[in-house]
Amino acid sequence: MIQVIIVDDDPQFRQEIRAVLELLGECLVVGESTTPTEVIEMAQIHHPAIVLLSGDLTASDALEIVWLLRFYDSTVGIIILTKFPDEERLFQFLKVGANAYKTRTISSEELAETVRRVSSGEFLFSFYSS
Repeated sequence: MIQVIIVDDDPQFRQEIRAVLELLGECLVVGESTTPTEVIEMAQIHHPAIVLLSGDLTASDALEIVWLLRFYDSTVGIIILTKFPDEERLFQFLKVGANAYKTRTISSEELAETVRRVSSGEFLFSFYSS
């Protein structure tokens, strides 16, 4: 079972992502959060394979979360989901240790595939999702 933490300001979006991941039957959402402190605490307790993180949180918060996650656990897979792709942001997330950068228009199938691949150690960066 792939353990996942979802980090996003929008409770409805978190709920939709949770539903998609749990429908797959191979993911278990172990936490949801919106703040760096909560995310790190949950990650230290649950040791998730994946953190799905909104790239649209306050700029410093999202980058800080990635940096802190990478500092505390070099093996966690970090997937950034963003509303508006931005090349500069992609490079900032890459520099602090994200594993994947996708738009929030990602299909359920592509999200599932991204979670599987990143949990296996892959890096996936793109501006567009099918």
